[in-house]
Amino acid sequence: MADYGDRFYCRLFRGAKRGITEIGEFRKNLQFGFPLAIETYFAHVIPCRNTKKLQTDGICRLLQNDLKNELNAANRSINQDNEQEEYPVWVCWFTGIENSPEIVQACFSSVKRNLPENASVHLITLANYKEYVEIPDYCIEKFNNKNISAAAFSDILRACLLAQYGGLWLDATILVSKPVPRFFFRSGFYTLSRKDKMPAWQEPSEGRWCNFIWYSRPGNPLFVFLRDALLKYWKKYDKVIEYLLPDYIIRLTYNYLPEVKKTIDSCPSNIEDFWLCMNSMNKTFSGALWEQINNNSTFNKLTYKEPWNEQDEEGKMTLFGFVLNSYLK
Repeated sequence: MADYGDRFYCRLFRGAKRGITEIGEFRKNLQFGFPLAIETYFAHVIPCRNTKKLQTDGICRLLQNDLKNELNAANRSINQDNEQEEYPVWVCWFTGIENSPEIVQACFSSVKRNLPENASVHLITLANYKEYVEIPDYCIEKFNNKNISAAAFSDILRACLLAQYGGLWLDATILVSKPVPRFFFRSGFYTLSRKDKMPAWQEPSEGRWCNFIWYSRPGNPLFVFLRDALLKYWKKYDKVIEYLLPDYIIRLTYNYLPEVKKTIDSCPSNIEDFWLCMNSMNKTFSGALWEQINNNSTFNKLTYKEPWNEQDEEGKMTLFGFVLNSYLK
């Protein structure tokens, strides 16, 4: 009983601490209206099904109200018939790949090694992004003032690039673990879609898409809408209501634009576990483990924030060590 009481008071203390910490965010979120600010506050302080669902519904209401005109403009057919001769592949690391962590360099090497010859890889940096797309001055100013984070600015670039040029977007921490066949690009649309879907309150995408990998032809209304929506959002607001803002916007298009829903649903379920490779990086490497990862997906999301080890406690090579040896050394 004493142990149970200790755990109870620990949880109570952590909840109270989160509540105090989130007061500052609550005040900033009042720009979105009091109802959504309070829903977001409780979703962060008491994260559970009910509070997260209320917040998800509130964010969707906000976006739907703000983006009525853009929804109407985007409700047109998607053209996937014009096959390109070369396919742009977009990877973004703002300071340049030479200044990135080892795992990012390994991932970038895997992209160049395993994509077919008809793919043209473009590394987007702070030094060159203006050569590809035009970003409004108010977005650049808010980025420089840190109202827009690096991740949120990357979201804007992703939408702009895919809307204008199409192609394949890969987050800089995507490991391409085996060769991608040339015919991959003939599909016209691709993302990772979980075989077991998730509830919307837990994940706005419900596992139907992954924002860290998209392939599309130019002018796809999904990305035209996403671009216009993000630019309008950042013109009106000074902070992101939730880290997964693009997923909430895409969820809005999925629910209200039949052609977008049809396109996303046309992508078959193609992955069991988004995080299999990431969660296996400290495991002892084996052929069986590598086969399991490749059977799960060709495109594997990693992170540069984890202190993985190249060897296990017995001195054997880990999956992390194998990735570095394969793509860097």
